[in-house]
Amino acid sequence: LWSIAYPEYYADWVQSQLLVYKDAGWLGDGIANSRYVSGVGTNFVSLAIAAAYNVGIRNFDVETGYEAALKNEISGENRPAGAGKLDVELFVKHGYSPHSGDFHMDTTPEGSGFSASHTMEYSFSSFAVAQFAKHLGKTNDYNKLTELSEGWKHLFDDETKLIRPKDKDGKFLEDFDPMAPWVRFQEGNAVQYTYYVP
Repeated sequence: LWSIAYPEYYADWVQSQLLVYKDAGWLGDGIANSRYVSGVGTNFVSLAIAAAYNVGIRNFDVETGYEAALKNEISGENRPAGAGKLDVELFVKHGYSPHSGDFHMDTTPEGSGFSASHTMEYSFSSFAVAQFAKHLGKTNDYNKLTELSEGWKHLFDDETKLIRPKDKDGKFLEDFDPMAPWVRFQEGNAVQYTYYVP
């Protein structure tokens, strides 16, 4: 909606996010007082930067914007908590974010209590950044990001016809209530997130 109603503000917002990236080396999930703070544990800034470019808003440093967006989608090394997506390396490795009950509502590089919703969100943002890569002629990145955008398929359960969390061994979790909110899905449940396919 920003791109239609306020494209000039959208460009300003992208530029401000790139200043954060240039200063700190990461896009921020939550920023207060110019410091990373805990946001929601994910990070859609790369999706928003890609969306700006994809709809024709390009009055920002496109190369830096792409560099930041790609890093946000595939890199986890030395990632600070305020940059969100602490489990992104697991997503890149497995094609989904594996669930671990050890983390309840936390997300760490070792796993997340919101693994299923993170998989859906990371798949969606990978799709957006893949389109950005395609526009820029970055074919290898486009192919990798497109593959990641299909991560949701790893969690689609043919039996229930819903997104269902898996553990690190690729097994669906047995204790599964598709209507339970905030259980392996952040701010939602399996029924809601199933319709979040990119």
